[in-house]
Amino acid sequence: MEFKLENHPFLHYTNICGQTCIQSNNYLSAPRCILFFTGNPSLLAFYIDFCEMLHEKYPEDSILVVSLHSTPMNNVFPSWKTSLFEVIKVKLNLIDWVLRELPPTTHFLLLTHSLGAFVALHTLPQRPELECRVDQIIHLFPAIRDLKHSIDLTVRLLARITLIYPLISMTTYLLKLLPLFIFTLFIQIVSTTPPHQAKMMQQDLNPHHIAQVAYFTLDEEEIITDHDKQTQECLLKTSNKTTVVFGQFDKYTPLWIRNEFKERYPDVRVIETTIKHAFVLGKSKEMFDFLKQSNVLL
Repeated sequence: MEFKLENHPFLHYTNICGQTCIQSNNYLSAPRCILFFTGNPSLLAFYIDFCEMLHEKYPEDSILVVSLHSTPMNNVFPSWKTSLFEVIKVKLNLIDWVLRELPPTTHFLLLTHSLGAFVALHTLPQRPELECRVDQIIHLFPAIRDLKHSIDLTVRLLARITLIYPLISMTTYLLKLLPLFIFTLFIQIVSTTPPHQAKMMQQDLNPHHIAQVAYFTLDEEEIITDHDKQTQECLLKTSNKTTVVFGQFDKYTPLWIRNEFKERYPDVRVIETTIKHAFVLGKSKEMFDFLKQSNVLL
């Protein structure tokens, strides 16, 4: 499965090792690849604006944006059962593909968003041949600590009801069938998605992925508590090339978590912003400008 993106001729959707991805056309010839691990719910279309800005700044680089979820985009039958460790396993397969298909001289800028940081911190140590070729790591709003107290109680309770997952999948299918103006109105009522992104959101909705959004909650609150050994070792080992961006008003990283992180990893560069966690919902330019002004994107 591969198809071009309308109005974005240098990008295309593809499926790599069971991962829905957005990839630039120059991935075999670029000297550097910007590898982007997204968070939950991984609606990749929302990352396109940010990718365009990266492309304008680094026209010679290739871009590979990877969904958090491990269900192929064109799979008809919903499958919501997954786990963070299953995600890591599939990401390792994807990294193996990258190492096999891209030239051995290719270097990497690793970008992560939210839960994508957890995945990256657990895949890099298992693929040292990639880690040694990563020149820079940028974690945007990493969700890697004490998520149980950050997830709404209603969501946590609903995630324990098995029947909720086929219901979410069915609802997602129906939402994709709605006329655009009705869908836009609905989205404005239930979310903070800007109206101009409604069409993109409707096209990118995936019943598998949306059901997995809730299913991941079970793993997030049980597994992502304190930093495990792998997380700590990876952050310490890569500290000289890592920048972490925390949100000052991000519910996933309250003040005590930010302070604890700075104490544990003093060599990691930490910067803070007032930009919201879900920056891809209308704040991509602000995020990009902030990274440039902070001398993160050089």
